[in-house]
Amino acid sequence: MRKALTILLLTFVVFTVGYAVGKEVGARSALEHAGPRAAADPASVPARQLVVRYYHSTKRCSTCNTLEAYAKEALETHFAEALASKAVVWETANMDQAWNEEAVEEYGLIRSALVLSDLRRGEEDDYRVLKKLWDLTADKQAFLAHVKEAVDVVLSGWRDEDEG
Repeated sequence: MRKALTILLLTFVVFTVGYAVGKEVGARSALEHAGPRAAADPASVPARQLVVRYYHSTKRCSTCNTLEAYAKEALETHFAEALASKAVVWETANMDQAWNEEAVEEYGLIRSALVLSDLRRGEEDDYRVLKKLWDLTADKQAFLAHVKEAVDVVLSGWRDEDEG
C-alpha cells in the first residue's frame, strides 16, 4: 500500500511539473512570436498618422491608471473625428514586454508616459514625449488641455506643410 501511494504521489508530481514547464514554454513562445503589430498592407497605410501611445509597466498604480484614462479622454473629447478617420490612433504599450525595449530606450522612458509618434507612410518621422503629465494629474482640466495642445501642435504642423 505504501509503495502504491509513493508511486501515485511521484506520478502526480511529475505530471504537475511537466504541466507547469509546458505552460511556461508556451507562454514564452507566444511572447516571442507576438509583436506590437503585424505589418500593414502598404496600400492601406495612410500618408500621415499620429499614434498617441501610452506606455505603462505591468504593475500600475492609481496615478498610472489616471494618466491613461485622462489621455484617452482628451483624445476622445477633442479629436473624435481624427480618431474615427484613423488620422490619430490611440494605443497602449507595456514597457516591460520585450518587444517594447527598443522604444523605451529610444524615448528615454523610466516610468509611464505618453508618446506622440508622427508617422509618414507607417514610419516614425518624429516623436514627442509628454513629460509634464505626472505633474498635472491633480488638475484634470490642465491635463486634458496639455494633451490637446500637444496633439494640436503636431496636427498643425501637418496643415502648415500642406499649405507650404
